[in-house]
Amino acid sequence: MKKLIICFLVFLFAMKSVQILSAEEAYEAEMREESEHEYCKISALVHGVNQYTPCRMKFDQIRSAKEAYEADREEHEYPVSLDTTDIKYASYFARIRHQIERVWIYPSDAAKRGISGDLNLTFSISKDGNLLGARLLDRSGYEILDMAALKAVKEAAPFYPFPSTIQREKLTIQANFIYTPNFATIAP
Repeated sequence: MKKLIICFLVFLFAMKSVQILSAEEAYEAEMREESEHEYCKISALVHGVNQYTPCRMKFDQIRSAKEAYEADREEHEYPVSLDTTDIKYASYFARIRHQIERVWIYPSDAAKRGISGDLNLTFSISKDGNLLGARLLDRSGYEILDMAALKAVKEAAPFYPFPSTIQREKLTIQANFIYTPNFATIAP
C-alpha cells in the first residue's frame, strides 16, 4: 500500500511538471543543450503529442525533433524569411530576391515628397515557381509604398522552380521592404 501511495504522489508531481510547447519552442529548447548527458526538456512531439517531460538528450532525438519542427512548419506554413542564412534556402532565395529587386521601384511621388517607410509582407509560391498569393503583414503607413512592394512581388513572378534541396509543395516567404528617400546634398 505504501508503494502505491508513493507511486501516486510521483505521478501527481510529474503531471504538474508537464507543459505544452509548440514544435518551434521544443526544437529551440533542444538545440540549447550543451552535451549528450545534460538534462533538458525534449519534445514529446516526436512521439505525437505537444508535451514534454524531463529526460536525457540524445543526438538522434535532436534530429527527430528538428524533423518534427520542419514538418510542423510546413504543415502550418510558417513563413521563411527571405533573408535566411539556412543553407537549404539561401541560394534559392538570393535568386528570388534578385528577381524582385529588378522590378521593385520607389514610387516617384513618394520619393519627391520624402515619404519613407518599412513594411513586411508574405508571399507563397508553389514548387514549380508560380506565385500563389501575397499579403501585407505590417504596413508602412503609406498605401503607395505598400502597393509598390506587392506589385514588385507580383511582377517578379513566376519564380524559378524549387531546387532539389527544398522538398515541399509550396513555400511561404516573409520579406521586408524598406523605403528611404535619397536626398542629394547641395554644395554651397
